[in-house]
Amino acid sequence: MPLPRLTPRERRALLLAPLVAPLAHGVGLAVFGAVRALTLGQSVRLVPPPLVLGVLFGIGAPIAYGAMGLLGLPVYLALRRARRVARLPLWSAGGIIGAAVAIVLRPSLRGELFSIPFPVWEGILIGLVTAEVFLWLLRDSGERPPDAGAAE
Repeated sequence: MPLPRLTPRERRALLLAPLVAPLAHGVGLAVFGAVRALTLGQSVRLVPPPLVLGVLFGIGAPIAYGAMGLLGLPVYLALRRARRVARLPLWSAGGIIGAAVAIVLRPSLRGELFSIPFPVWEGILIGLVTAEVFLWLLRDSGERPPDAGAAE
């Protein structure tokens, strides 16, 4: 069965929104790490941001694109077909997909050299943020996304 045609806005959203996931994870690590260090009276170690972002994008971008291709795109196409592309359905799907990714990756993100904390609640938040950016990218000058259903 051939894929439905995608508009330029849909292609843009599918290509750019997954990049938000590793960026959001990096921001979360930085914020929670700094807060934790300050509350425990520890010094905050500064790691060069380009190095951290490079590692996060090197690991996170393929995971985010895989989740978008395997789960996000089929869900979006189903919502579009049902004329239900709106904030609540996209946020719900994003949260569920983010939680699923966190659950699947949890055992593999612990190692001897380094570990990457990725709790389920963070997966849900990253999924919500990615879904909101996806919806924002679908819009063009404040218009409703294509085939939008009921009011948000």
